[in-house]
Amino acid sequence: MYRRLTLNPNYYNLAGISGEAINDYLSELIETTLEELEKSKCISLEEEMELSPLNLGIIASYYYIKHSTIKDFSTSLTEGARLSSLLSIISQAKEFDQLSIRQNE
Repeated sequence: MYRRLTLNPNYYNLAGISGEAINDYLSELIETTLEELEKSKCISLEEEMELSPLNLGIIASYYYIKHSTIKDFSTSLTEGARLSSLLSIISQAKEFDQLSIRQNE
């Protein structure tokens, strides 16, 4: 990642290639990623950067599910859900966004 940042800083919207600029960029990237994972209930952030995985994070990691999908599943799935609502929830998974149904559709 460091090499890619220094070779193509414009692609990453990097202000410069100095050590401080790269350090600031990577620190911000890590902080925002950890915040997103915490909002998705995949990790627990305790005190000063003490991380621990949560059940949803372990499940997402094991099955290669995006954290946004596992968050949607955890908030949408209920105990008394009908089959039609379960199929609707599963079909809205972010992983299906990359699959094309038919050519040019």
